[in-house]
Amino acid sequence: ETANGAFPVESVATMAAITRNAELVNNYYATSSFIRDFTPKPFTTTESVASSAVKVALDCNAVLCVVLTADGKSARYVSKYKPSVPVLVVTPDVDVARSTACQFGQYAHVMSGFERMPSGVLGDNGMTFKQGSTMSTAIEAARARGLVPAAGGVAVLVAESGEKGGQRLSVSFQYIPAA
Repeated sequence: ETANGAFPVESVATMAAITRNAELVNNYYATSSFIRDFTPKPFTTTESVASSAVKVALDCNAVLCVVLTADGKSARYVSKYKPSVPVLVVTPDVDVARSTACQFGQYAHVMSGFERMPSGVLGDNGMTFKQGSTMSTAIEAARARGLVPAAGGVAVLVAESGEKGGQRLSVSFQYIPAA
């Protein structure tokens, strides 16, 4: 209702500035720790990896968290722990990309580069990533959207990959060079 009236553009710009300023005083470490402390244990493997990725992003002062996901589950868990950096969700599924709009700090990027694995290898969807070029393409997409500072920095990668007997999640780092 505040954006109605004679100056809607200025009203929205003011609300955006207020939100940006409010985010500066958020203690992401305390928030993440609180959520982790009060989440029932034991965690699933997916939730454990996601919460660890957020902690790593906080500890190493990362500039971006990239989640490679076919179904969006690991990305939802990452957002649950309120990372201090944008979360770029890379997926081949348009519906998964659409669902990121209602998740904390998520930005979707739909891309191919997935290959179908034998049935039962990776969850129900049977997809895995070709990680070599996927990460560099994801970083370029993040840079184009203004999610990565010009000076570069460290990105935390949360990736799903197929492994006989089920799904394997991993957390790794990649340095993003200056633009």
